[in-house]
Amino acid sequence: MKRMNGLLKAVTFLLIFSFIVSLFAGCSSGAPAPASAPEPEMAMEVAFDALEPESEAMFFDEPADEWDLDEEVSIPVESPAAAEAPVPEGNMGPIPILLASETGRQLVYTTDIIIETTAFMEGQRRLLNKVEELHGHSERVIVNGRSLRNPTAERDAYFSLRLPPENLIEFIIFVEDHYQLYFLDKKMRDFTITHERNVVHLEELKEREERLLAELEEEQTTRNLRDLERDLDNIQADIRNLEAAATQLDWDVDFSDITISLFEIIFPEEKEEEEPVELPTFGERLQDVTVNSLENILAMLQGLLLFLIRALPWLIPLSIIVFVILRILKRVNIKTAKQKKSVVTPPVEPNPVTPKVNTHVEISNLGEKDS
Repeated sequence: MKRMNGLLKAVTFLLIFSFIVSLFAGCSSGAPAPASAPEPEMAMEVAFDALEPESEAMFFDEPADEWDLDEEVSIPVESPAAAEAPVPEGNMGPIPILLASETGRQLVYTTDIIIETTAFMEGQRRLLNKVEELHGHSERVIVNGRSLRNPTAERDAYFSLRLPPENLIEFIIFVEDHYQLYFLDKKMRDFTITHERNVVHLEELKEREERLLAELEEEQTTRNLRDLERDLDNIQADIRNLEAAATQLDWDVDFSDITISLFEIIFPEEKEEEEPVELPTFGERLQDVTVNSLENILAMLQGLLLFLIRALPWLIPLSIIVFVILRILKRVNIKTAKQKKSVVTPPVEPNPVTPKVNTHVEISNLGEKDS
């Protein structure tokens, strides 16, 4: 018990001593003194240095009314900053195209476009609104969104649109102005010859149809009736196919086909440059270590107290059982001790008493004899 008390006193003394040392170190290592404010003269010099370029610009940018036109005019040289200024890229301007309404030819336009944007939902809504504004319509729209489990995934959409050819150039310029144009493929196909050939062939088939109908109405015919009906069915089928092709061609001429692929681009966030971290002083480190150790001790004591409170329903019965067992063992030990005392022990013989010799007397006698 004395050793335990000595250890506790030593640990307590060390903790108090370290805490006092950390307090003194924290007071001595204060925050660095703020940088001194610039002197008024230095501030004036900085202000004049900042105003010098503006004064030079004002010198060169003189109004044209004050120049003497009779004398030679010297053109001011542009500064390097103005010479290296980036020129806006803009768009490629209107694309010249031929229209079927102006040329009378069967011209069909097909356009494939790939664009990119950082505002996906707004971009696709603006695109569809522009198509409606230009008297067009959509045939198919596919949108690939993203799951809530992956909110950083890039989205994409695909549009199959129809637009009058006279509004095609305006639509392309709109795409260049509001999106990042990645790919553009505009094709024009001239079906004038094919259309004229189909028209001539259609007229011939209609004439043959009229002849077969007239031949079927005659009572006396040299051909079999079934053969005439079969030929008439084939001719009428060809007529329907040519009429359907002509209708589809008229539709393609009136509304050009536009296929758009829209992709979302998500740029990674730029990380701010981290400021250099100043290393803590010895006093600050000692203070942090002391505070952490005290916090750990406090946390350990709190955890021990919580453990005792939680284990109290089990500790009370166990302590009662241990107390009962100890009492029983104590009684048993007392009984065994009494039984050992009651047993008769054999008498112990006394040791023979040896006579004491007076050595002092003998030594004195021996001295007298020698003398």
